[in-house]
Amino acid sequence: MSRKSIHLYKLILEESKMRNLFNEDEVSFNDKVQQLSENHYESDKFQIFDNKVFMLISFDKQHIFGTFGKMDDVSKGGHVRARNKENYSLESIQNLIESYTYFYLNLNNNQMALLHNHSIPDVKKPFARFISSHFRISGLYENIELLPLISEEIPNGYGRKIPILSAKISYGENSLPENDFLTPSETAGINNSDIRSADIKLTMKPGAKADKDKFKFINKNYSEFTLETENETIDLVNNIIIKKTTVEMDSDQLKDEEFIKDILRNATSDVF
Repeated sequence: MSRKSIHLYKLILEESKMRNLFNEDEVSFNDKVQQLSENHYESDKFQIFDNKVFMLISFDKQHIFGTFGKMDDVSKGGHVRARNKENYSLESIQNLIESYTYFYLNLNNNQMALLHNHSIPDVKKPFARFISSHFRISGLYENIELLPLISEEIPNGYGRKIPILSAKISYGENSLPENDFLTPSETAGINNSDIRSADIKLTMKPGAKADKDKFKFINKNYSEFTLETENETIDLVNNIIIKKTTVEMDSDQLKDEEFIKDILRNATSDVF
């Protein structure tokens, strides 16, 4: 069994002031999805741009379930090859490989759940571009955004102690603390002043807690300071809590699209 994170988003659709010119006052995004589901070719089920791939698995007026991935051309890279799991013999690999994950958009509340995969790029801008062009809704909505689902501001969400799984701290240029990153004699002759940015990732033991009252750093110039809990990402720079959830999955379930669809659909239904 492995623990997987599901990240939660909200799709924002701001209606265009020009909708009347298109005589589509009553047509909604849901209608556009339903129209495509009833009349489409296989080629209509995927879209590729800038090496990012969206593929539709199932979709209708109530939902969109599919995959989002990033393609790499192994013929132009180097040193990528496949091996047989049984005897580790080499096998051929075709030109393109894709790192991907699954998403489920609930069209009843415009909440989206994404099975997290650290190998793929940020989904927010590509997804907004995808639905705008693929379902031809740019004339209906002047602003289309996918945003992390924010639960609440931190002061209302927790007491003093916060149970956490991990913490990440990032420093931008000109905000590095002096002498915090290099060992005595400064590793390999690198000076602290040569470092443009730095990330620190802390993975905690089970049961570890952070003292929220200790994080008084509004003027410290962190570019990122986040705490990960079971169900949320606590953004201490922006002072917000971003919703997520976790699920245990075995190797067979990771290959079962119907199982993945169910857990993602449930994640969007359980929000609020």
